[in-house]
Amino acid sequence: MMRKILYSLAIFFLLFATMGCSISNILPLQQDEIQEDTKEETGLIPESTLPTMGGQLRIPVAQPDSIDPLLTKSRDFINFSGLIYEGLFSYDKDLNIAPMLAESWEVTDGGKLWRFHLRKGVSWHHGGVFTAKDVKHTFDILLSQVQDLEGGEDGSIHAKRLFEGRNIARMEFVINNPHAVDLVLNEPAGIGLLEAMTFPILPADEEYDFDLMDIESLNGTGPYKVVSGNMEAGGQVRLVRNDDWWGSPKPYIDSILAKVYEDNVQSVEAFKGGQVDLVDTHVIYGKTHGMRGRVQSYPYLTQYFNYIGINHNYPGILGDTNVRQAIAYAIDRKDIIPRVYSGNAQAVDVPIPPDAWYYNSDLRVYDYQPQKARQLLKQAGLDFDVMDIPDTEDEDAQHPTFTINVHMDNILHKETVNLIAKQLEEVGIGVKIRLLSWDEYVTALEEGDFEAVFLEYYSDIATDLKPFFYSGELPRGFNNYAGYHNGELDDLLDRIGQIDDLSEFKDVYKQIQEILVDELPIISLYYRTSSLITSERVHGIRVPRELMVFREINEWYLSQ
Repeated sequence: MMRKILYSLAIFFLLFATMGCSISNILPLQQDEIQEDTKEETGLIPESTLPTMGGQLRIPVAQPDSIDPLLTKSRDFINFSGLIYEGLFSYDKDLNIAPMLAESWEVTDGGKLWRFHLRKGVSWHHGGVFTAKDVKHTFDILLSQVQDLEGGEDGSIHAKRLFEGRNIARMEFVINNPHAVDLVLNEPAGIGLLEAMTFPILPADEEYDFDLMDIESLNGTGPYKVVSGNMEAGGQVRLVRNDDWWGSPKPYIDSILAKVYEDNVQSVEAFKGGQVDLVDTHVIYGKTHGMRGRVQSYPYLTQYFNYIGINHNYPGILGDTNVRQAIAYAIDRKDIIPRVYSGNAQAVDVPIPPDAWYYNSDLRVYDYQPQKARQLLKQAGLDFDVMDIPDTEDEDAQHPTFTINVHMDNILHKETVNLIAKQLEEVGIGVKIRLLSWDEYVTALEEGDFEAVFLEYYSDIATDLKPFFYSGELPRGFNNYAGYHNGELDDLLDRIGQIDDLSEFKDVYKQIQEILVDELPIISLYYRTSSLITSERVHGIRVPRELMVFREINEWYLSQ
């Protein structure tokens, strides 16, 4: 079971890295450098005083694995389909849950019954009225896909979000109310359930069958609708404004022309050549790549989180909290991020996105302080002057040392660990780097054959920390490879999964963060970033979000 989960995660990472967004290109500078250099080299692009109606926006889309909005894992197509389809809820710029096709909700029966009140007056692009029938139809499709996930298959991301770790019984219609549905659970669920209710809603009156070449079959409720095209590489798809869209303000841009490329590399080249007006990429410094004219960059955090996992069952120096804190102080992440990722990351102390509404910025403590690291090592009884350690065969007996596993084929991870090893050596800690093939790496995780391990995790639902720290049975703690145990933290993680009050949720999350910062069961490093780059003719963009770069597309407008 563990191996299936790990391989499923690995496939998920690779798909997002390769389908529609290659990370093999040069990466961006630090965010402060972005702002400074954009002003110096390209100038800030002035915005019109008032938005103007009209125009056609040209966007690139890498050829997707599928045009099924419930199954696709192509980064570009997920963004693209967000122009057409909508969920019951979405996110705002601070990762708050925002109503979309659901106007409101209420929770009864101790968190086991969730009633969603749906928006009225919403129409499908192909005709017909949006009702509860469409929501239940889509829910039932996701329910049917759960079996694929349980069998270890690479199934729907949305089914995984909704059903994994929750005991959901069914969805029911509300008698005499076509604009409400009840979600019935066998066990209480907390506010995190709303994150899972962001899946795109499909029309119930159409057959659930998506042909990659039949792009005109896409039928949603969103601000733009498909009128023609195909998804073959070299093809293009034309969308027009949905004048019957329920939202406000109505979109300013008349139409969107999606040009289909083989991959993100071609998309970047198309942007450089002026063939498209924007590109979603890890490349956020246009001057380096010969981009024409003035450009504007909109960096945003991804859910890719990098950290050092620790085996708490291993009787080494990492079992001492003082040593773990010393390591955190000795790692200069502000040196690693520009040197390895060209600034394409943001340092954190906990596995929580720092732009999330429930993140407590007051607990940010582990900045680079080598002297503080040495003091903590002294408290741990490891007070050594690295210059005075003799070059003898028994050096490891005197020199505090640990071994870290690294996947040998990941260049960024290897470079990061090499820098960390040099930084820790400065305070007297030795690091032995153990390079492993993927199969060896996975086996070592499964069998607990590691002292420390460099890991990258994609947090599918940002508020779910159980995979990291929960000491209960699988699958709730399937990433707690080393069996970290903290009874108080377990209780808080159980509680957070049942809280439906936002204020209480934030308070409990603060308590969780305090434990994580104090004990450091893992050593958090950073979240990676991407960026939306646009030409000077695109205006009105505020804060993109991962897999939602066209969020608030109705407020974008073009220079005429």
